[in-house]
Amino acid sequence: MKGTRGWIVRAWHPAGLWLILVLFGWELGWGMGQVGLGSPTWRNIAWAFGPGLVLTLLWRYGKRIVWPVRRHFDTYAVRGLAAPALYLYLWAVAASRLNGAPAPLPPRAAPDPGSRCSAQRRETGRRMLKQSVLRRAGPSIGPPGGE
Repeated sequence: MKGTRGWIVRAWHPAGLWLILVLFGWELGWGMGQVGLGSPTWRNIAWAFGPGLVLTLLWRYGKRIVWPVRRHFDTYAVRGLAAPALYLYLWAVAASRLNGAPAPLPPRAAPDPGSRCSAQRRETGRRMLKQSVLRRAGPSIGPPGGE
């Protein structure tokens, strides 16, 4: 495609994709608000989930979509997905500044580092690490008779 028509195609295909992503994210955010989960965190997640899902599916299965993606895959893959990828990056930065209250899910308490269960997990982790290192090093390292 040459001339003006090629420029129009290269501009409108990504613009249409962006419009679909905005509408999809908006609709998911609205739907999460209607469900009434009680926290704005879920609406914020929906604003990233929709575009992230479409971005992933388009990148993975885009060449299988006969029309219009396969014919203009380079336009979709480069121009079409660059802006949503940047948006998701900026969303992640902005979301890291939010409260992140998981209501209506119950808050999860942090484990007590001095509890018996934590000590058992640490000991199990140390033992597994030691066994892994000994297995990789082979029979030349380790106490006689093995552990």
